[in-house]
Amino acid sequence: MNQALPQRGRRGYSATGGTPLRRSIGRWLLLSTLLVLVLSVATLAKGNLPPSSAGSRSSFSHSALASATGAASYDLVAADGGVFTYGGGAYYGSTGNIKLNAPIVGMASTPDGKGYWLVASDGGIFSFGDAQFYGSTGAMTLNKPIVGMASTPDGLGYYLVASDGGIFSFGDASYLGSEGAATIPGSIVTISVTNTQALSAPGSTGYDVSNFQCAQLPPQAPLYVMEVVGWPFTVTSSATCLSHEFAWGGPQTQLYIFMGDTVPPPPNETAPPCPSGLDTLECTGWQNGYTQALFAYQTAQNAQVNSSIWWLDVETAAGAWTSNQAENYQAVLGARAALTAQGKIVGVYSTSLQWPQIAGASASLVGVPLWATDWNTGNAALACGQAQTYGGGTLLQVQIKVPGSTFDDDVAC
Repeated sequence: MNQALPQRGRRGYSATGGTPLRRSIGRWLLLSTLLVLVLSVATLAKGNLPPSSAGSRSSFSHSALASATGAASYDLVAADGGVFTYGGGAYYGSTGNIKLNAPIVGMASTPDGKGYWLVASDGGIFSFGDAQFYGSTGAMTLNKPIVGMASTPDGLGYYLVASDGGIFSFGDASYLGSEGAATIPGSIVTISVTNTQALSAPGSTGYDVSNFQCAQLPPQAPLYVMEVVGWPFTVTSSATCLSHEFAWGGPQTQLYIFMGDTVPPPPNETAPPCPSGLDTLECTGWQNGYTQALFAYQTAQNAQVNSSIWWLDVETAAGAWTSNQAENYQAVLGARAALTAQGKIVGVYSTSLQWPQIAGASASLVGVPLWATDWNTGNAALACGQAQTYGGGTLLQVQIKVPGSTFDDDVAC
């Protein structure tokens, strides 16, 4: 099987600071726990090594486990980087035939189970399948060795932890503190990532408004979402109106961007290089989405409008999307990357019909907050149970149509 080359990257560790997480999201719980020795010893006692794996039995003394697709499968990794899959989990590669600078000590799965990361004790990161490389400590001199890793819920970042409790955060992983400067009685052995707080209290109701409804705002409500930028890169109201809408909604206000991918990027915005593995059209889409999100973010900043929660409105408006679904999907991912880089929580608004039409039936939103629709009921109490999701994302809000209402109504799940 093909083996990925080891990847070493820029430094990303701070024992004393970092970007604080403004708000944790989702009612889901992600526990990326690395188990040492016990499971592998029990398995090896029976001699159950899968045929399609790389590594040696003797190297399991420093093994780790990652859950790829829930209870249905799991993966083991050996100290030499050999990967062993169980319960239908797919094999995407290993470092079993690569001479490592340091032993593998941890493993984490991507949200869709189609890839994984391995981490060595020096902080070197090895990515396989759809796992993206976001950085490592492989080129750093560490005070203590890395002992584990955990991915963020959306798979767009990960944490490394050292035995002294030092935390290294990469991608959209937010640094929240560490034990790196403290004296602790024992050594840290693992790390888990937990997200348990909802965007809004479940059952809360409210409204979403466009950026041209300044003169006709709905009643104030616990749930309020306002458009910052329409397609293509248009602001149909003044900064004063955006500020007014934001003030009306209050501190819980969420923001959204009406997305698309058929016009040149907005002026004065520059996207970074595309992630590896994209073709020319996919790269174009990713950079278009990235710059569109930057434009919207700057528009909000200019109007003194700020929120930790942003939504990407993805719907089949005339002329908004190309016929290339992969390019469209990358435009959404590029926009998410731009906003998560600003420390924002980013979800997707669409429907179970329109999302596959625009981005493709296999376009994954695993770990991503979803704002869906249920226009067949005006009953907020039933909407969360009836709304159809898409992309494998996590349903957090539903847009409904309350009889007699002149606004778009919403309920938090």
